[in-house]
Amino acid sequence: MKIFVFEHVSGGGMVHQDLACDLTAQGRAMLIAVVSDLVGAGLTVCTTRDARVEPVLAGARVVAIDSDSTVGEVFYNEANAADVALVIAPETDGTLQHWCSVLRDARVRSLGSVPEAVGLCADKLALSRRLRASGVPTPVTWPAEDTLNPVTGENPTATVVEKPVDGAGCERTTIHRVHNGGTAPTSWASRGMVRQIFVPGTPVSVSFVLHAGAVHALPAGRQVIERRGNHLWYRGGCLPLERAAATRATALARRAVDAVPGLQGFVGVDLVLADEPDGDRVLEINPRLTVSYVGLRAMCRTNLAAAMIDCEVPLKWSREPVRFDANGRLLV
Repeated sequence: MKIFVFEHVSGGGMVHQDLACDLTAQGRAMLIAVVSDLVGAGLTVCTTRDARVEPVLAGARVVAIDSDSTVGEVFYNEANAADVALVIAPETDGTLQHWCSVLRDARVRSLGSVPEAVGLCADKLALSRRLRASGVPTPVTWPAEDTLNPVTGENPTATVVEKPVDGAGCERTTIHRVHNGGTAPTSWASRGMVRQIFVPGTPVSVSFVLHAGAVHALPAGRQVIERRGNHLWYRGGCLPLERAAATRATALARRAVDAVPGLQGFVGVDLVLADEPDGDRVLEINPRLTVSYVGLRAMCRTNLAAAMIDCEVPLKWSREPVRFDANGRLLV
């Protein structure tokens, strides 16, 4: 089987833009990990790389993309030459949804979610409404330019988090105490940002592999979130989560996944476990490969990527703890 793997940032999707160091490192780590697994599973792998990024992809055919390349044309041609395609990209600015739509329009089998599911998950306001309508507990979320809490209709006095409506990985995420709906001393009330009631507790990530109705839960883990001043930073994670907490987190994350039709392939759910179960909240759904894949494959005693291709492939796990940083590097 031939598979085309396209990672948007280091793979050439930003060839006409400056490369963001953190996004490049994350994307490259996920790309190297999944390509290594796919090659190990016996697949013929093709991928692309930005000519400014050094290739470390043994066993795969790599197409370099430079400033003279037409990224869309290369993507279309390589995807059509493959049996299946996998896109690794952030949701920001509709990037992931765009490439998923190209695959569907080209009638190429995708290992990812349908564009509508990607678009819903990428929009934190729309996802919050969907989760609430489906009975899934999630923090109250509303546009940053609005002062009123949409549920109570009142000016809130609370600790709130501000983040981009389509951001990823704690991008431009800040936390503030707001009194009577007032604005915080930053760029609040800017369009494209949302406010969300802060939920204290343990940040957790639960990943799944989905195949046409079959949902396979992967080991849950803690997220490492650092607070510096008013800013929140994603610093990686550690696996596995304690058994009781993992059971609780996985059950809630599964409810969130069930609320969004069209999710397929690798999907991550971010949530917070509170002191008591009735305080647990789902924060967002990532309809794509995440940095957690690096930690999960280190725990997996079989081939995680092979299970993304074939739902019958068994998965076996070690209980040895695994830690990784935000750039996908394993930590001792």
